[in-house]
Amino acid sequence: MALYRNLKQVPIPKDAKVSPKSKRVYVSSNPSGIRRKREIGEETEPGMMVPNDNFRIEYPDLWKQHYPQSPIPIPMISVGNYAVSLSLGLNSGLYHDLQECFGPWHGNAIMDFARYMIREQSSVAMKYEQAMENQLFFLGIGENDSWFSNLFSKHITATQIHDFRDAWLNRCVANGMQDVWLCIDGSNSDSVMENSDLAELGHSKSLKDRPIISYIWAVDPASKLPVTWFVNNGGMPDCKAIDEIIRYLAASNLKIKGVILDRGFVSREVLQLLTDKGLDYIVMLTSTTTGFKTMLEKHGESLINENAEFLLSSEYIFGVEDKVKVFSNSKSEDCVALYFSAQRKYKQGKNFVEKLFEAHEQIANQIEKNSAKVTIPQGFKRYFKLIKDGERVIGFERDNAQVQSSLRQNGFHAIASAKDRSALEIMELYRLRDYSEKQFSQLKTQLGGGTVRAHSDIGAQARFMVGFVASILRTHIMVNCQELKIQDTNRLIKSLDSVSLRRVPSGRYVACHNYSVDIEKLFDRLGIEFSHLEKFADVANQQSEGKDTTQVRTLELYVKRGRGRPKGRKNNKTLEREAAEQKLDVVKVKRGPGRPKGRKNNKTLEMEAAEQALGIVKIKRGPGRPKGRKNNATLEREAFKQSINMDVVKRGPGRPKGRKNNKTLEREAFKQSIGLVALKRGRGRPKGRKNNKTLEREAAILAQTDIQ
Repeated sequence: MALYRNLKQVPIPKDAKVSPKSKRVYVSSNPSGIRRKREIGEETEPGMMVPNDNFRIEYPDLWKQHYPQSPIPIPMISVGNYAVSLSLGLNSGLYHDLQECFGPWHGNAIMDFARYMIREQSSVAMKYEQAMENQLFFLGIGENDSWFSNLFSKHITATQIHDFRDAWLNRCVANGMQDVWLCIDGSNSDSVMENSDLAELGHSKSLKDRPIISYIWAVDPASKLPVTWFVNNGGMPDCKAIDEIIRYLAASNLKIKGVILDRGFVSREVLQLLTDKGLDYIVMLTSTTTGFKTMLEKHGESLINENAEFLLSSEYIFGVEDKVKVFSNSKSEDCVALYFSAQRKYKQGKNFVEKLFEAHEQIANQIEKNSAKVTIPQGFKRYFKLIKDGERVIGFERDNAQVQSSLRQNGFHAIASAKDRSALEIMELYRLRDYSEKQFSQLKTQLGGGTVRAHSDIGAQARFMVGFVASILRTHIMVNCQELKIQDTNRLIKSLDSVSLRRVPSGRYVACHNYSVDIEKLFDRLGIEFSHLEKFADVANQQSEGKDTTQVRTLELYVKRGRGRPKGRKNNKTLEREAAEQKLDVVKVKRGPGRPKGRKNNKTLEMEAAEQALGIVKIKRGPGRPKGRKNNATLEREAFKQSINMDVVKRGPGRPKGRKNNKTLEREAFKQSIGLVALKRGRGRPKGRKNNKTLEREAAILAQTDIQ
């Protein structure tokens, strides 16, 4: 068994023995009459030894006495989650903001708990210690649930949370977040806290008669990042919650194009608030609004008949826009688009019918058991009517007209727009909510399934803040996974545990290069190298020895520089020369790219230096081609002929045999230009022409006649 050589030596127990040859320390036992030896360490000097894990098991009291604060070394430490969180925290500025607002120690604790929320999709501190026991920590040590409950309730203040909210929003604006469409989501969670100012009775999502705490957050759909959040008392109306978050964002110089809301925010007060503030909006309508009912009545038949005129996308969605009143008491008409999807109709219809028959069965079972009180399941009271005999329920019947009405609405949804837009434009704008809805759903899961468990209001505020931090980190992971075409983000987060440090027989940790292709792609994208894992191993060894005193984590120190001068860095001589010039106030004009005008290139300078060394006096050649030198075209032609083994015969004086003289060529060219076709003469004397001898004889006779 490996020895804990990184721990201090301890005295050898009195009942233990030492092997003279191997120096191994062991204890003897005699279970069931069989004598056995169990090794507990190795002797280092007389009376002292270094222990192994058997010593901790055999002598737990001595272990606590000698190592009261030393963690028990574990075989493997997972570092993948730590590496990704650290890289994302540094690159986004999130880690710096946490350090500045909460201090290094508590900032590290928040990062560790946010990692736990992402990994386990839970905020229940009770599970933290067990779930994170094999992880490398920002804190340097793994704390328990009591420690974190104490941190959230007593050490994190409302001022720190407010400062962090401001710091993160300012960072978003500084990073170029301007002119954005904001996706605003909200929900509420049941509260089990006592004497809470936040918990109030309201419209609980769980449909239970419990106090609730409301929360609301905003997401920038362009960057997909959460922008800010607020926690409100359960009785605050939606319009006031939205007003609070919009006023806060406007005060930070964040320009808001408009707001995209889901059907949970549909109310006349909310839309009037957005209109009064001059904000554009896109809002999903509920099936109970006048706008939805009117559009369904006017255009439902055309869409359900799949009129090709209204086909909007390859996803087999039909849509049409019109001007109608959103609410019955609306003063004006708004642009509302109605959409229909056959796939969605089947899915919604199947789900509705299954729940309808489940409710039917529940009511029938209650009547069959002669229950004193028969209740219709929540949400299905409009579909069933109880039949009573006095106070006793003897049966029930289904309201098929109501069922038919609900079935007809399946597959339809309506969206209202503050400005006149086409159905396609409204649909594309609303789809900006996709990331917001996924992240908000994840946030609600991470916050513990809809119930807030905290000892105080500030403790509840702190948990929502840590949930917001976890959402920022998870958003970055999700976006990187999608850009790398990694399908399952949750699976990848779990698989990060496979990136680990392994404890070797010497008792020290070493990095292992045993991770998957998807993790390697993510590491490459985030700039995480194997040298970082090696440094993590050094940190783990320091932590196990109690020597890790650093509270600020960084990746910069983990990058091992290669040989030579870093790319882009000036050498020492250049730096010294520039320093001297700066002292003398020498203004140096930076030379442009390329060789300065009039300067010879390096090869010419080297050639001239060699000629000068040999005493060669070179006469500068005048302009033009030297006398007797062939031009380049001739040289190229001769080189080509030579390459194909063609002898180059120098032509003699005069016109080559068979070539026409220049006058003949000019005459033929003239005839061709005027369209005169020159017929080539055949062999022999043209017909009717006298031969030369006859012409000569006739010429002689004519000359004699002239003399006479």
